[in-house]
Amino acid sequence: MNGDRQRLRGHYDEDFYWERVDRNLGWLGDTTEEQRERQARLRDAVIGIVGTGGIGGAAAARLVRMGALNLKLADPDHFDLTNVQRQYGAGRDTIGRNKAEVVAQQLLALTGGETAREIRDMHFAASWRLFDLVLPTLLDRSYRTWDQDLSKRTYFGHPPAEASLESRV
Repeated sequence: MNGDRQRLRGHYDEDFYWERVDRNLGWLGDTTEEQRERQARLRDAVIGIVGTGGIGGAAAARLVRMGALNLKLADPDHFDLTNVQRQYGAGRDTIGRNKAEVVAQQLLALTGGETAREIRDMHFAASWRLFDLVLPTLLDRSYRTWDQDLSKRTYFGHPPAEASLESRV
């Protein structure tokens, strides 16, 4: 652990990975080469998820199940009892623990491979340029001062995904 930053790393097994994601490939392209190239793009993408509660935790789990291997998670919040029925990672044994830390550990356990890089420090706006995709899912906009920088980023020719429940009207 380095300050509030922690990196979780498992063992990557190439054969296991491709067998695990085999059912993804059919909708990724017309040829085997095209399918594997697109899956490799997802596998190698650096994906930041800010907010790992209801939306962010579920998105992180889905991305890992789809084959994403390099997630960076951030959340300043801790699980409480009201999170148990609606948030990935919340349970009696995780109450009081940091959401990003819990979700990262559970994602690593899903596959045993390198699936998550967990970051709890919310002051890393300067590093956003290192991400291929960012999912800002926090309800509290006070943590989203980096939002202006995100609008300049693109992934597959599209701006970053916006998953907040807060209206931008």
